[in-house]
Amino acid sequence: NTVGGANSGYTQRGTWTVLALVGVPSTVSVTPSSGSGSSGSFQFVASDTAGYADLSAMEVVIAGSFSGAGACYLRYEQAANRLYLVNDAGTQFTGPAAVGVAGTLSNSQCTLNAGTTTVAVNGNTLTLTVPITFAGGFAGAKNVYVWANTVGGANSGYTQRGTWTVN
Repeated sequence: NTVGGANSGYTQRGTWTVLALVGVPSTVSVTPSSGSGSSGSFQFVASDTAGYADLSAMEVVIAGSFSGAGACYLRYEQAANRLYLVNDAGTQFTGPAAVGVAGTLSNSQCTLNAGTTTVAVNGNTLTLTVPITFAGGFAGAKNVYVWANTVGGANSGYTQRGTWTVN
């Protein structure tokens, strides 16, 4: 518009596509959120605004500092219902082990019991319960980080949800 009232009219200068609402993942909790011992059954909970079926994977890092190397670093993939455990160097996942089927995954930091691992879903949440036995050489104070990912690729980022002291 000019002072004299002239105007250019409306002119299309671009387009915009509105995408459908996608799920937003978040990590909810770790139970127990703190404690100590050489083993335990840990519950890791993640949520997704589009429902639990939109969660594709969950990762957990139990370590003195945030690093995949020298950590008890596990991954759960929902579609295949399988567990993985990162190698000692933190460079690749080993496995898989089918959840609820006899078997274990081990590195120098921990052993995961896949046979007694369970998964429960309800509404927007997925709860992964994993029995973990820590190796004696992994002793000391550890942080517990949890990460969740959606089918569409959105992720929660790693969030510290607990602490554990390995005896």
